[in-house]
Amino acid sequence: MEQTLEVVKVFDWYDGVVTGIVRCSWRQGPFVAGILCWDPHKRQRAFALVPVKTYPSERMGWDAIHRRVEAAFEAAAYASVVVLETGSDRVLSEITVPVSTLERQYLGDTQAALAEDRQRWLGLGPR
Repeated sequence: MEQTLEVVKVFDWYDGVVTGIVRCSWRQGPFVAGILCWDPHKRQRAFALVPVKTYPSERMGWDAIHRRVEAAFEAAAYASVVVLETGSDRVLSEITVPVSTLERQYLGDTQAALAEDRQRWLGLGPR
């Protein structure tokens, strides 16, 4: 069965979701998603996902949303890292990592997400 992500809420967008709330076709509950890296040539994006019970409203303003996203990641011991085909909801690969290995890269900096050292997240291999 193909694994997909459904975008529930978008907080930041740059040619696709940067930060938002998603649902996974293979797991229960909503997840906060933060972009780790992307490669426009490969047409792939890697996201870190952690479960979230309640999620922020767009009316809160970016600073409050940012704090909620950060708090969700800080509260989790582990995160799923998924590689998504850009322009699609299809998950190409997934791994579970300690949140500490993410080095706060999930906070939605699109320019930093293009950096060469971040591209390692795209090389996760098949699920």
